[in-house]
Parts: sequence; C-alpha cells; structure tokens
Amino acid sequence: MTAREPAGAGKRVTILEAQDRCGGQIHPLPAQEFGYPAEGGAEFVHGAVPVTRALMRNAQLSLSPTSGTQWSARTGALLPDEAPLPHTGRFCQALRELEADLPFAEFLKKHFAGPAYNELRRSVTRTVEGYNAADPHRASPFALRKEWMGRGAGVGTDTSQRAIPP
Repeated sequence: MTAREPAGAGKRVTILEAQDRCGGQIHPLPAQEFGYPAEGGAEFVHGAVPVTRALMRNAQLSLSPTSGTQWSARTGALLPDEAPLPHTGRFCQALRELEADLPFAEFLKKHFAGPAYNELRRSVTRTVEGYNAADPHRASPFALRKEWMGRGAGVGTDTSQRAIPP
C-alpha cells in the first residue's frame, strides 16, 4: 500500500521495513502470550468506506458481516453502545459542506469548539488517530470525508464487517 500511489504514477519505489517482519499493523499475537490466537491491528471495516472497499476488491479480499452487541466506554462506564454519537448529523453536514481543506484538528476547533461537543471531538479524534492511523493536526478532512462518507454513509453509521483474505 505504501508504494501503490507513487508506483501508479510511474515512480520507482523502494520500501524499507523497520521491523524484522512485514505486515504493518496486522501481526499475529501468540496464544501463549495473548491468551488465545488473535491478530493485532486492523481487521474491521466500518461503514461504506469506498476507498477501502476499492482497495480490497483490487487485492481480492472479501468481507464477512459481523454481529453482536457493540460496547462503548464513552460515558466512563462500559455499556452497550446503543445511542448514536451526539451531534453526528451536524458533524456530517459540516464535513459535507467544507469547501477549503485544513488540518482535521482545525476543522474540529472551527466548527465544534464548545463544551457541548467534547464527546464528539474526543470520539472523532480517536477515530482519526486509531482507525485512520493519522495525525489530526496533519490529516485532511477532505480525505477523511471521502473515506467516511462515500456513497452516502456517515460517521456513526455502523455496518462493520470483518476482512477475510481470499
């Protein structure tokens, strides 16, 4: 994935691996150390995410729907996550209507500065940092909008699926 865009533009690319293994965020965790066989890193696809899905089709990966109850610690206690994130509609509207790109952290500060938006800011910042593995002070809201809201999906729309190799 690191070489995809530059190589597609006709550039010669050499990738140096910093670890003694390949795999980026995906890494098998030994059962004897973790308690059971598990994978570290990304393994779920949330929402429509057209960029991710196009890359998966290109890599011939498929998706398998997940089921069960999602849990959240948003309120400080671990509870079933039944309520949508507060102000999701306003957030999606502001993201859709954004005309000039700026760092994501500045977008939040400009449009969602008040204390009423603390939970929203914390949640979407964690998504940018965790799920998107991006720095909110450098990430583009335009790129995140394309990924999060493509094909009419929005932040807070839960259609999680697990990526399954061919």
